[in-house]
Amino acid sequence: PPLTELLPPLLQTLSDQQLTTMPASLDEQLRLFLTYLRAKRVLLVLDNLESILEPEQAGAYRVGYESYGQLIQQMATLDHQSHLLLTSRERPRGYARLERDSYPVHALQLSGLDSAAGYSLLA
Repeated sequence: PPLTELLPPLLQTLSDQQLTTMPASLDEQLRLFLTYLRAKRVLLVLDNLESILEPEQAGAYRVGYESYGQLIQQMATLDHQSHLLLTSRERPRGYARLERDSYPVHALQLSGLDSAAGYSLLA
């Protein structure tokens, strides 16, 4: 879902259902989200991130999903005690710069299993 749909339920969960007024703007919601990430240890998993990226456009976000880039950048560059785990077949735009600029950003490329290993995993 777009970040504008994802953040409100996350904010409610992180506030232990105590949030009475949802911030109106996405910037305010992101600011509050990062406040909670400073107070609590959270693992946020964004699986299949490539589904919100434009195909054939080198990590560009699809229309309506650009704010995920803002979330990723803020989680990479601002102090908090949480972690963001992305799974994707391609890197989002700006990710290489975050990795290069000494932020705590790391990429691990995983390869597939060979047939025998896949079979033994399912057996």
